[in-house]
Amino acid sequence: MKILLFTILTFNLLYGGKFSLIDDIIIFGKELLSVKKTTTVAIAGTSTGSSATTQREEITLQPTWYEQFQFAGYYMAQKNGYYKDKNLKLTILPYTEGMNSANEVVNNHAMYGIGDSSLVKEIIKGKNIFLLKAILQESPLVIFSLDEELENSINKRIILPKTVSKSIILKAILRTHGTQIEDFKVVYHSTKHIKDLITKNSDFIVGYRSNEEIILKEKNIKFKIFSYKQAGLKFYSDILFTSTKEFQENPDRVANFTKATMDGWRYAFNHIEETAKFIYQNHNEQGKSLSSLIAEGKILKKIAIEPSSSFGEISAEKLLKIATAYHFYFDDINNTKTISDYKEHIYLGAYVELKVKKYKYNLFLVFIFLLFLSIVSLIYWSFWLKKRVAEKNALLIDADKRVKIGTHIDYISHQLKSPLNSIYSITNNLKRDIDISNDNPTLMLWKSKLTEIENKSLIMTKTVNFFLKYFSQEHKKEYFSINETIENSINYIDIQNVTIEFENKEDFVYLGYEILLLQVFQTILENGIQALASKKDNRLITISIDEESDDSIVIVISDNGKGIPIKYLKKIFAPYFSTKKHANVKGLGLHIAKIIIEDKFHGTISAYNENGATFKIVLIPIKLGYS
Repeated sequence: MKILLFTILTFNLLYGGKFSLIDDIIIFGKELLSVKKTTTVAIAGTSTGSSATTQREEITLQPTWYEQFQFAGYYMAQKNGYYKDKNLKLTILPYTEGMNSANEVVNNHAMYGIGDSSLVKEIIKGKNIFLLKAILQESPLVIFSLDEELENSINKRIILPKTVSKSIILKAILRTHGTQIEDFKVVYHSTKHIKDLITKNSDFIVGYRSNEEIILKEKNIKFKIFSYKQAGLKFYSDILFTSTKEFQENPDRVANFTKATMDGWRYAFNHIEETAKFIYQNHNEQGKSLSSLIAEGKILKKIAIEPSSSFGEISAEKLLKIATAYHFYFDDINNTKTISDYKEHIYLGAYVELKVKKYKYNLFLVFIFLLFLSIVSLIYWSFWLKKRVAEKNALLIDADKRVKIGTHIDYISHQLKSPLNSIYSITNNLKRDIDISNDNPTLMLWKSKLTEIENKSLIMTKTVNFFLKYFSQEHKKEYFSINETIENSINYIDIQNVTIEFENKEDFVYLGYEILLLQVFQTILENGIQALASKKDNRLITISIDEESDDSIVIVISDNGKGIPIKYLKKIFAPYFSTKKHANVKGLGLHIAKIIIEDKFHGTISAYNENGATFKIVLIPIKLGYS
């Protein structure tokens, strides 16, 4: 039975959990594995709305700011009927300046609230706070200036909301730059704070990358950002929470509300433009433009998705680190709680009672159905494994080469890094000595030369680090600029007598494996350069990058050569296929490129002729699953 249950789970995963019968069989199988028929089965993370009552349960939510995309998940859960499906009716309470959502929930003025990492401080102080989901895995709170540096903060003017005046994030940013809030002339938040920064009525403002940064960019104003990340810290933001009492007395309601809310957020992040339009028309008390709301949604989506954790996840280990940071930055906060203590304040899933007697499936029919699925699964996996073995063999050949080269690069980098660091340090010290001296023209000339040496050493260090990363056996998902990756692929190949034109209009940031994408770009460019070798002059490769209406990113690389022969077009990505008849050509480059785009980026790559050979890569937008 356990083997059959595993088979059905596998089948359900393959087909996206679309079959309600399969879901019921899974639950039924779990019941059969229980010791007694009357044993209650606990299924984490599932709950259904009560169908016995017609009156929907009314619940209230206290936000931390005025209407904007920051609360899109709640708006879309209302609009799409997710709360209604769970027999809930949500009222989002209005925000007033200086309001503390934790106090509102603890004092029963609201049933649920939205907060930031300061909720950890409330837990340390003994408040009955229960954390449900962290929508943002890091805080977008930063400090902005036009040209001022935080290190020169004495008597400088800073505008900030009252709610963040004692924020640990603000303290971390200031401490990292050797200053504190007492050094500034503080003015509390006004609706004109952006204007005050632009007109230099304020030297700094405290704001959010999802708000003020968008406004400054729309106005084409250059600015500086100071973030807490430089302190090596990570803080949650937009945490959905309730009281411990609410969770203990109404676990089903908590489960239903959490599930519907997370479905709302997944919908919002997967349909940013549609969501932004709805907010623009229905929840726009700040009068934001539609483009600002769309930009806000894209920024928040990047902050919400973290490769190392699931969407909305709250970790007790991370809470402990935040608590330790509070203890470090605030003398009056002494954390005595352990990881186990924090786990008691984190929602791990709903517990729903299921009885075997609810399921009236005939056991024999269920067994036959599972047996049939087992056979289908075995056939599917045999074909799948055969295909994957061929692909893995191709990748292993490429990986072996990279490991050998990587070993040499590692040795060379070890030999280069020490002298490069010494050069950088020496030039820095000499420049400092020159600054102490008078404005001697000769010394100033030397200073400019030292700056040039310093810059060159930094470029060399960056190059060494790049090659180390490129030949590393471990690749991690990270946010990177696709535009920069394209430029790097051009810089690190021999372009010979070919002109490469890159239409670089807008910077596209993506979450994925940068080095693998760079390998794809290099493969296509090298093929294009070889295809143009027989052309006497006007050898040209063009690269364009654009965004489609569904947020997918399209990269098109074209050359003005003879194109790919029609008979080869369907075979161009096949393993061991090449149009070049050389003994040392293995015909794996484009095949590996296809595997990378499809398996690592879940995108598509195609080839066609249009005034020469053209390769089109489509990277799908980052979407949130429902697992």
